[in-house]
Amino acid sequence: MCVFDICIRAKKPYFTVADSNIQIVMLTGANMDNWEYLSKLPEKNSDGNYMIEAESSRVITLKKNLSSGSVLENEIMSSKRTDIQEIQKGKYFIKETSNGCGGSSIKQYFRDNAHAKISFDTLGMKYPKTLQVGKIVFSSYWTEESISYLWHLLARDGVNEIEETYSIHDDIGAILLARMKEKKEFTHAYAFKFREYP
Repeated sequence: MCVFDICIRAKKPYFTVADSNIQIVMLTGANMDNWEYLSKLPEKNSDGNYMIEAESSRVITLKKNLSSGSVLENEIMSSKRTDIQEIQKGKYFIKETSNGCGGSSIKQYFRDNAHAKISFDTLGMKYPKTLQVGKIVFSSYWTEESISYLWHLLARDGVNEIEETYSIHDDIGAILLARMKEKKEFTHAYAFKFREYP
């Protein structure tokens, strides 16, 4: 069972939870071939992750309808999460989040079934190219690491990080203007997520 290149091995133990299938493997020795497929679903801890007693582990989650999937890989002092979502037939949004002692990073991009890169602007999806707050025009842009870049911008300016989810149909400019008036503060860069697509 696969979404793009995230797969659950159907001949190994896996679990069905709500609308998803979950498979958990952990490294049981120094050899990278010594992977054990858990036959019992572990409990979750306070942050929602499964409690797995292993230096290295992998949690694979696939929607039953194969519309999306994720892999959470944990190793000593580091972790990586890959999320894949089919947004159009044969076209996928991929987001990779890495955390470790050296910091964290987010990469996001689009691929087709042949793993070829797709430009966001060719997908025909609509999002605000610009938005106006009062008389001030904000320019928006997409890059593979736009979220990371905006977070760095906000942090560099000594302003609290702002990440919010909106609909592409919302009047985001009016929402921001109301907040600026209420908080009596101005920020020159914002990171947005849209409910209609990642």
